[in-house]
Formats: sequence, C-alpha cells, structure tokens
Amino acid sequence: IARDRDLASVVEALKDLPPGRVYAGLSDDWQKQVDLVPFNSVRIPDVLNFEGLPRMAKPYASLSLDADLAFSFAPADRGMWDLFNVRYAVARAGQAVPAFLVPLRQVGQYTIYGAPTSGWTAFASAYVTRTAATDRDLFYALLETIATDRTANGLFTRYTYPAAVTSPETGAKVAVCFAGRRLAYERMQTDRFDALLGCDGGDSLVILKVTYHPNWRVTVDDQPVRTFMVSPGFIGFELPRGMHFVTARYTSTPLKTPLLVVGLAAAIALAVFRRRLVRPPWTW
Repeated sequence: IARDRDLASVVEALKDLPPGRVYAGLSDDWQKQVDLVPFNSVRIPDVLNFEGLPRMAKPYASLSLDADLAFSFAPADRGMWDLFNVRYAVARAGQAVPAFLVPLRQVGQYTIYGAPTSGWTAFASAYVTRTAATDRDLFYALLETIATDRTANGLFTRYTYPAAVTSPETGAKVAVCFAGRRLAYERMQTDRFDALLGCDGGDSLVILKVTYHPNWRVTVDDQPVRTFMVSPGFIGFELPRGMHFVTARYTSTPLKTPLLVVGLAAAIALAVFRRRLVRPPWTW
C-alpha cells in the first residue's frame, strides 16, 4: 500500500472534491481489478474507509439497520447512484465502467469518475406508510424500496419503527410538492448538513441521504422539526411551502460521556486490584 503513490494521490484528490460517497468495487469482477495486494486481502474500499471517506461498499459489520443494502447496489443502475448519493467512482485506467460515469481526473494508473446525482437531499413526489416490528422485518421492507421504478418516480415509504406489529404499505399514496422543487445551496460536513431548499407548489417531504438515527436534529429556519425514517433507511422531514434554510446536526447521546468516565474508572480500579493480587507476598 505504501508503494502505491497513485492511490495516495487519489485519496487526496477525493478529499478535495465536494463530499459524496465513493464506489471502488462491490462485485468480485470489479474488486479484483482494484485489489492492492495478493490474495484479495486489501481493496481500495478498505483504504477509503481507513481515510475516513464515505463509501458505497460491503459493510464490515451491519451496525446500522440499512447497512446490508450495500450488497444490493447495482453499478449499472444509474438510479442507485443518485439514491445513495454515490458521487464518485475509482477504477483502473482503461477499466470498463458504466457509460453514465464521467472521467474527472486521471491519477497515474487510476481514474476518478463522477456520477450524476441530485446531491445529499431528495424530494418525494409521493409516499406511502408502513410499520415494522423487528429489525429483520424493517430490512426486508427497505430492500423492496430500492427498485428502480420507485426511485425514478420519487416514491418513498415512511416508516414507523419499532412498531407493535409489522404491516404492509397502507393507505393511499400521499402526493407532496415535487414539480416546483429547488435546491439553491447545500453543504455536508462530518456531523452537520446545511441547505437552502424548498418547493414552490406546497408542502414537501424532504429526504436527507444519511442513515436515520434519532440523534440527528433537524431545524427549518432555526425551528426544530420532527424527523422520521424513510426508505431506504434515511432521514425524512416535512418542509412548508417555499424556500427554507435547513440544518441537520448529529448530537451524541448525553450518557456517552458519563459512561466513558465510569468505564475508565472501572478499568483503572480493576488494574490496581489485579496488581495487588499478583504482587509478591513479601511486599506491603
């Protein structure tokens, strides 16, 4: 890896580009062409993860409810690149890639491509509602929502999870403002998102393409709004008619710091106790 100076330059180039997820292989055929060392032990997605770059790749562990959706990512499906905001791809020079990818930069033996996406947000044209009682039920429900016919038409599902029971999609489709949607500005950072956006024709349902978690707090014109999970496991919120300034921030759970302090104190106490147990009997 240290000898691959081209890859180091690729990483630096990606860090300088506007934030977006990066794809460097998911299927075996693509991955084998961008492996770094023999025996398939290290791949470019591993390096991207190490460098803290957002990526579309097989998860190391399914820590989020929608993580395993990455296994269903289809590189030839242009709609999936937009749905997950996979903005860039990395491939070896001369490697076959989907036709809609546009070369952005040649870096030695690699090429960085750009994919056409709508950015970190999406507007729903309509939505249906659904409930899920378990994480397994939720995952398979989310899996159904990444079909091309749904994503291309702006149809999303609004979830109640966890619910008392699992139910199929219920009720009629709820139409929301879509034709007059506008995005004037957006900026994504590690734990914060800002945007100026809205829809001229009425109230809208906006999807932030980040895995839903209740610790994400969304404000519209500095006023807090309720968030909920929408397909495929992203953050959803309602937006009144017209243009508004939206901010989303991730705030850590308040208990984390006290628990960390307690954990460190317990570890120190255990270390001292064990040291006393193993010291020679002639020491006092």
